[in-house]
Amino acid sequence: MPAHRWAHRFFALLEQKREYFVAKSKKYRGFMPVYAEEIPIADDLSERTEKKATGALLESFDTVLVRKFWLIQQRAPDNVLPPDTYDLYGDNQWPRDEVLPKFRETDLLYCTEALTHCRRLMRSFAPSLRLYEGFSDPVMDFPGVTTTNALRFLSQDNVPALQVRNARGEWVVAPPIPGTLVVNIADFINLTGQERYSIPFFFGVDYNTTVSVLPNCVSDDRPASFVRAQLAKTYVPYSEEPSTR
Repeated sequence: MPAHRWAHRFFALLEQKREYFVAKSKKYRGFMPVYAEEIPIADDLSERTEKKATGALLESFDTVLVRKFWLIQQRAPDNVLPPDTYDLYGDNQWPRDEVLPKFRETDLLYCTEALTHCRRLMRSFAPSLRLYEGFSDPVMDFPGVTTTNALRFLSQDNVPALQVRNARGEWVVAPPIPGTLVVNIADFINLTGQERYSIPFFFGVDYNTTVSVLPNCVSDDRPASFVRAQLAKTYVPYSEEPSTR
């Protein structure tokens, strides 16, 4: 897959890739070195109590499908983005063309294809929530993703590193299958592997969306378990320089 080839080339840049550290964009996009990202770890998956790890043993390069910021003005003049209070609008950090000439083009093409399939899957989930198939279409009218995901598409390389939990509570290896994507529903199982490259695509709500429990899922016996909240307010800043440990 071309996306994997460019991922290998980017992470092989050694010190040069640190020029694109995520905190330098102020938009939560860019390079994340080893240990820079804290991940929640639960002692028991059945429990909601979590503790934070010291840092994730992985590197990543985060981008957003930014076409949304152009199309939203063209397709619906009265449906404009609110003021950029959190400084999240604008383009991604991209490696210079003389360094990785087709990196940006390949990334955007991959994300565009993944977005199309995410929308199809969301339509298939609606009936299980007692909703009509096109219920989520209005909120998916414009392209765009954030890291708070409803679905995750994972494109693996040939190193087996992903496990899934079956109905008996057993963890089994999910071997990579060439030409396929792994689709994770709900919580992503965070596992790391030796020299493993993967390309996850997060599909979620826009950062300015207020999220709440669906009205038809609330009753007197089952009140809403989640308080309405705007997604953007859950972001926290990164330090200005990456960790050197």
